[in-house]
Amino acid sequence: MTGKSAKKRRAAGVGRKRGSGLTAVARPLNAITRPLLKTHSAVEATLLLEWARIVDHETALNTRPERLRFAGPKSPESGRRAGTLHLLVAPSFAPELQHSSRQVIERINGYLGWSAIARLALRQGPIPRTAEPQRPRPRRLTAREEADIQAATAEIEDDRLRGALERLARAVAADN
Repeated sequence: MTGKSAKKRRAAGVGRKRGSGLTAVARPLNAITRPLLKTHSAVEATLLLEWARIVDHETALNTRPERLRFAGPKSPESGRRAGTLHLLVAPSFAPELQHSSRQVIERINGYLGWSAIARLALRQGPIPRTAEPQRPRPRRLTAREEADIQAATAEIEDDRLRGALERLARAVAADN
């Protein structure tokens, strides 16, 4: 095995035997992801895959991220550029999203952990209903957590207030 083709085969792992016949996952995974990452950044991939978790359920049903474009000066604190997220929005939902765009941007940036998005660009159109975004299922509380909630609300006399506070405590505990 000499020449250029032998080097390429060795680099790709062809012709190389491993003890158990297993191949490192990184090699074929890189071959698959490299072309995708040339057209989509890691941030864009995260937005596409995690959209239903990042935004609220109604926004996830009525919007789809289309692309992310980074332009403009770099941020002095992070050294990164903030981008414009282009969204496809259901026409009936566009005015509501326009009014809540600051909150949506804050949720996205909070989820990503840095100020990746500076603004939203909205394009109205029908949203494909291939699969409804799933809400993350809350975890089941332990018996100890349930007992703590009951003990914390036991002295509240108003049944409606006690019930509302118990539901709130369960939701907060299930999210953590």
